[in-house]
Parts: sequence; structure tokens; C-alpha cells
Amino acid sequence: MTRQAHYLVYCRFSLPYEVAYEETTTGDYGESIMNNVHHTIYFIKAGHYKVTIYFDNRCYSEGEVDVLEIPNPVTVDIVKVNKTCNALGSIHLDPIGGQIPYSYKWSNQSTQKDQQNLIEGEYCFSVTDDNGCLVEQCEFISNSECVNVIFDYSVTYPLPNNKGSISNLGNQSIGAQYIFIWEGPNNFLSLKAKISKTWSPALIA
Repeated sequence: MTRQAHYLVYCRFSLPYEVAYEETTTGDYGESIMNNVHHTIYFIKAGHYKVTIYFDNRCYSEGEVDVLEIPNPVTVDIVKVNKTCNALGSIHLDPIGGQIPYSYKWSNQSTQKDQQNLIEGEYCFSVTDDNGCLVEQCEFISNSECVNVIFDYSVTYPLPNNKGSISNLGNQSIGAQYIFIWEGPNNFLSLKAKISKTWSPALIA
């Protein structure tokens, strides 16, 4: 009597799993780690792929899938306003293409399309259309330097039949140049240099 040998193979079915994918025509190959029962492989070209999931070094599962090229991919136009001394920053998104509706996810956990009242820092977002096509990008909100101005000046007070003056104006300001606007009595107006604030000195007659 002949006895047949039976072998049992025990497989480990616990995450993470290794995932390998290969395009059957071009041979393009890649690998990723599957940490969740729902796993997405990003940034691969259109084509016919053979996908293998390795549960351990003895057990695996294979399948094939077609990756199609979307003719009208999603793109995003961005309008960014940096933070200034007087106002916080903002980022406005305008998605184009793909299939509506769009969903939004930001690194600050917001799901709104636009972000307002932003302080200095990096903000990353993803826009997903109804086909599941994804656009990801990061924008940095910078903080414009506030003006800190120190004036060195000499003053000539009004004399009979004469007008007073402010001269030798030294501007030790932080940052770039700003617009100076001097205003005074009798519709006095003078542009001396550059500053962003309107001044009304009482010494000008």
C-alpha cells in the first residue's frame, strides 16, 4: 500500500504586506508596503499591470489590473496672499478639469476649499475629483517685515514772513523702501522719501 504525503502550509495573514507591481508590456516594476486593507499605489503610468501581494515568504496572491489615462486631469490654480503687519494670509484654490464634485483636505485638518487668517508657515493640500484623481501641493505663507523707523532730523521753526522746515531726515528702516507722505496746514503736501504711513507734523506752517 502506498501512502501519500500531505503537507500543510501556514501563511501569516497580518499586516504589513509587500506589494509588487509590473507593467506587462514595458516591464516597469515597483514595490510598496501595504499597511492597511485599503492600499493605493500612486504615480504609475497607464498600462496593464500584474500585481502580487506577499503575505510572507511562502504565501502570495496575484492579480491583474488596467490603469487608464484620464484625458482631462485635475489641475489647480492657486492665489496666495502672504501675511502682512496688518492682515493674516490666505490661500484660494480653483480646481480645473477632472470630474466634479471636488473634495479638499488640508494639513491643518480643514476640508474647506479656501483658507483664511493664516499665520506664517507651510500649508499642504490635496484636491480629489469624483474619479478619485488626486492633486497634492504645498504652499508657504511668508511674513512680510513690519516697518520700524527711526528718524534723525533738524527743525527750523517759522520766522516772520518765512516758513518752517524739517531737514536732514535720516531713515533707518527695516526692509525695503517705503513711501513718505508729509501733510500739514494750508494744504501742505510733500513727498520726501518712502514710507507707508501718513504723517501730520505740527511743525510745518
